Amino acid sequence: MGICSFLALPLLAQVNYGSVLKAPAADLKDMISPGWKIIYTKKGDLNNDTLKDAAIIMEKDLPAGGDSLSQLPRIIIVLFKKPDGFYYPVARNIFIVPPAYDSLSTCLSDPLSETEPLEIQNGKLYFNSHYWYSCGSYEVINHKLTFRFQQNNFYLIGYDWDSFSRSSGEMNSYSLNLITGKLVKINGGNMFDVKKDKPKTLTTKKSKTSLISLEDLREKDFEAWF
Repeated sequence: MGICSFLALPLLAQVNYGSVLKAPAADLKDMISPGWKIIYTKKGDLNNDTLKDAAIIMEKDLPAGGDSLSQLPRIIIVLFKKPDGFYYPVARNIFIVPPAYDSLSTCLSDPLSETEPLEIQNGKLYFNSHYWYSCGSYEVINHKLTFRFQQNNFYLIGYDWDSFSRSSGEMNSYSLNLITGKLVKINGGNMFDVKKDKPKTLTTKKSKTSLISLEDLREKDFEAWF
């Protein structure tokens, strides 16, 4: 699996964002439209106002009589909590959230089930995914996207990728700071064999480009970095 292949999924049906959430409410569950459910929630201050904002991942319900292996759409939504106690959506994206089942990679486990998909630390939002195959590949891959609220929007400011082989123990990682353009690659590590564990670090500088917002993030953006 390549660095950016966590986005290389069959294009899911377009989601009408207006149909996902109802009016703002104090309880997130009261905002969810019929036919959808919250599967992950993380709360914390994202805009430096001391109020606990929220990031949620929602999944479309399986229709009655539907195939349990259907690629049900998922969406990540960020909501700010206001002084009135209500949550208000400010950003969302359906393109970066992998479904639980991939018809093109049937041995792939749910990329969100073996990790903590959402983290909020020091005002930053992290979205994590974990790729593990029960057959066809020994490689295990982790992705971390880092977003920060600035200039009235959530922008991607960092991307981290690491992998290891369950057969050889080989480890590799990449870390890209999208603000400075600094790219750190570490190759040649080994988690099984001390003699083979000889990681080499290469630091380079990528040309800085305009930051991409959470809502505008697409697979083509990742392809341009590596």
